[in-house]
Amino acid sequence: MVSVAEYETITADQPRRGTPVQGDWANYLSMSRSDWPVRHIMNRQVLTCSPDLSVGQAAEQMVARRCSSIVVVDAASVPLGIWTEHDALALDLPSADAGRRSIADVMTSPVLTVDADLPLEELVLRFRDHGTRHFVVTEQGGLAGVISQTDVIRSQGVHAYLTVRDVGSLVEKAPLTVQGEDSLAAVMRTLRDRGGDAAVVLRQGQPYGIITERDILRLVASRREVGTTCQDVCSHPVLSVTSTTPLIQAHDLMEQHKIRHLVVLGPDQVLLSLLSFRDILAGIELDYTRYLQAALDRQHQVIRLGQERQRQIIEATLEGFAEVDREARIVRVNAALCHMLGYQAYDLIGQTPACFCTASSVEQFRRQFSRIDQQDHRSYDLMAVRRDGTHIPLRVNATTLRDETGQVTGAFAFFTDQSEEQRQRNELQALLEQVSSSNADLESFAYVVSHDLQQPLRMVTSYLGLLTRRYSANVPPEGQEFIGYAVDGAKRMQSMIMDLLEYSRVNRRGSEFQPCDSNDCLALAVREVAVALQACGGTVDIAPLPLVQADPLQIQRLFYCLLDNAIIYRDLQRPLRIRISAGRLPSGPWEFRVQDNGIGIEPQHNERVFQIFQRLHPRLEPQWGEAGANGRGNGNGIGLALSKRIVDRHHGEIHLESVAGEGTVVVFTLPAAEEGAA
Repeated sequence: MVSVAEYETITADQPRRGTPVQGDWANYLSMSRSDWPVRHIMNRQVLTCSPDLSVGQAAEQMVARRCSSIVVVDAASVPLGIWTEHDALALDLPSADAGRRSIADVMTSPVLTVDADLPLEELVLRFRDHGTRHFVVTEQGGLAGVISQTDVIRSQGVHAYLTVRDVGSLVEKAPLTVQGEDSLAAVMRTLRDRGGDAAVVLRQGQPYGIITERDILRLVASRREVGTTCQDVCSHPVLSVTSTTPLIQAHDLMEQHKIRHLVVLGPDQVLLSLLSFRDILAGIELDYTRYLQAALDRQHQVIRLGQERQRQIIEATLEGFAEVDREARIVRVNAALCHMLGYQAYDLIGQTPACFCTASSVEQFRRQFSRIDQQDHRSYDLMAVRRDGTHIPLRVNATTLRDETGQVTGAFAFFTDQSEEQRQRNELQALLEQVSSSNADLESFAYVVSHDLQQPLRMVTSYLGLLTRRYSANVPPEGQEFIGYAVDGAKRMQSMIMDLLEYSRVNRRGSEFQPCDSNDCLALAVREVAVALQACGGTVDIAPLPLVQADPLQIQRLFYCLLDNAIIYRDLQRPLRIRISAGRLPSGPWEFRVQDNGIGIEPQHNERVFQIFQRLHPRLEPQWGEAGANGRGNGNGIGLALSKRIVDRHHGEIHLESVAGEGTVVVFTLPAAEEGAA
């Protein structure tokens, strides 16, 4: 008999398995391969035979291949049965014909099969439920392999489990023992009757060896005399461990010697038990079951905590919440919805949301709920009725609920009170209507005033002219100067009225937008200021300009105003240079830049210049004003204001980039022409 200490000395220089993973059994299970399919560890090199093969021949093949089973198949390789080492215990060895019997007479049939895709976790449970040691593995109905309990143990990476357990934690019962002088037939009957797969052979009261099903199989294969005693065929010497030996050492000892049993001795070298691979599998299964139960308990606890957390969140939210079943009956509401509608929870549960909808909104709710199977998320508006009869607009965000099979079980929705938003929208709409009305009144007023003021100004101008022609000889020079001032003022007033009239017509008399070539609009504007440009020696540099969606006449007027403004406020110390270009913005519209080298303005006045009749410089002497494009001298401060009004009508933006004494860039945007416009 060899002890584990002696074994460790013998194998000290031999390679061991990988370093065991440290940690408890739960950690091992979290790293295990229990979710692998059977195909990953099954033995694909299946030992098979035909039904007419003899038992002795089958045993010879099993011993030669070190297999614990042989699968009996027909001509099409369909499994008919299986014969194992354990089945050999049922042979009548005293009979001379035992080894010559057909394997079909002694095989286990029908054969127990499992699919190759079965998880190992499920396989362990099937080993327990069926009380078998082997399963034939099938794939798409055909034979794919064989798997045994030993295969499961060797494949599952059990080092962590084996490291934290000792032999004594598994073995609890005394071993099956036989005497060395007992006949082999008697031992076979004992093993068969007791349901064991091995027995300890004693000589003079001490463990001498172990006799196993594999030993019986070898005997059948060798066809030796059946009168042999068990001490002649048992495995000897026996390998032993103590009850305090770590399972990892016992496991390695079995692996090293290709055996499946070890004798277990107590501290006083007294026989305690017999440790088998089956015991290890049973221990793993037990601990795994405990782990699964603990994991299930933890999962239930997490679910309970999650449900409670969900309930707290739903109750704490300020939005109303309701859950309905497949028939749209309310099964759950939160306090916010009850407060919103003025009901108690028991008033709503069992009803449908239609119970708090206005007559016009009931159909909307039913139409939306009918889409519960086709659309998982829905948002729509409802007008609800509170318990006191007042109405409340609600925004509904509904989501379909499904079970694990995808079947619809109901829905839940959050309800948002839109009363404040509705009030703000109504106020904004009223304000917009008021502003629109005021703008219309102002435009009408500006037009009427500018039109009606023309007549009295024309009368003043006419009579002043008549007075000059008839009585100029009788009027002293000072009086003629006064009359000149009056005539000039009347003409400037008439010019301002004309400007105001044009300003008011931008929105009232503008044409519909259409694709137009801004190059053509600019060319017409340049033609209008050509005389003034020539008089001051100015030049205009024009880059290619795009098609825009606009009112062509107003775009021409826009360019004219900006050119005229550049001419009026040019720097007399250098020739006027104007450059006009355009580029496309990422957001879509075109950005135009009209740049000059004039006198510029201070940055603090960049917004003021766009106000009507605003001037930043005193009126100049006639020689400067005569250079103006329209012969109106210094202008009336209407050009940039009119430009802004035109750009605003086209939903664009306009601003200045200017440095006093260096020049000004007017930047404005216009919408791009529609796709396909020529």
